[in-house]
Amino acid sequence: MPEMSMTPFGDDSLKGEKRIPSGTRRAFLKTMAAASVLLTMPLLAKRISLRQPQDFLKEALEQAKQEGKLVLAILLSQENYAWIVNDLSILLVSGDQAARRIFCEAVFVCLVGDAAAKHFPKHKPDGSVLCLSAEGEVLDERFFEGGLFGGKFVDAMSLLLHGKDGKRLCASVETQRKALGAAVCARADKALAELGSEEYRAREAASRDLLEIAPQATALLVQAWLASKDPEVRTRIGGIFDKRFAAAPVDKPGPRLPYGFVAPLRDPCPTCGMGVIRPASRIFLNMLAS
Repeated sequence: MPEMSMTPFGDDSLKGEKRIPSGTRRAFLKTMAAASVLLTMPLLAKRISLRQPQDFLKEALEQAKQEGKLVLAILLSQENYAWIVNDLSILLVSGDQAARRIFCEAVFVCLVGDAAAKHFPKHKPDGSVLCLSAEGEVLDERFFEGGLFGGKFVDAMSLLLHGKDGKRLCASVETQRKALGAAVCARADKALAELGSEEYRAREAASRDLLEIAPQATALLVQAWLASKDPEVRTRIGGIFDKRFAAAPVDKPGPRLPYGFVAPLRDPCPTCGMGVIRPASRIFLNMLAS
């Protein structure tokens, strides 16, 4: 069959550009088909990878003490950690406001293999999540066979952090209030009361004050968010967690990067809406389509 003059893109934009011989195309496609099976899983898992074999529990506990938070320790074996990597990377960029609140509320750490067995020998490193005090005491535990960062993430983590009756959340509030001191607590209480003010400027000032003290007052904010029925108050508290999450670095442990993980790889070609195809890419696409 004679070769058509029109390019696969519906125009003659590639006329005169270098073409790759058909024999080379066939060899290339055959090689790529075989290699894709080997490359797919590692590429998916590289968005966020686990640091090996360092032990980050001590660092996580130190941060929890500084901020008056609880620690959620994820225990995994060497063989079963790959499934969690992709799910976590998706959740961190999903825009889920409730999930962002959870990541801000607790200090997350992943312990793999020997590190998990060293600190928690009585717990299987196959998907267990332990709720720890800042001193390392195990307060509660949940087991996940899969889908740890799936649809049940918020409810499951909230249950660990708050307790069935909410007493664990109350204890966290008391811990944070003690660390903040009377003056800062009074400022926080005043700001929380003014979140529902009829005056816009008062609401804005209250949000700014709470945003400033939020890292050490997450339990106070969560308690107020749960107790309030005012949409304005709940929206503003949710917005404070959103801003804290967005401001957190992506390459250091914190709300956007649990201890035990390395920073997610950035998209080398983020969506910009321009749809520009470089000359080398145009040749490559033409080769595949011809």
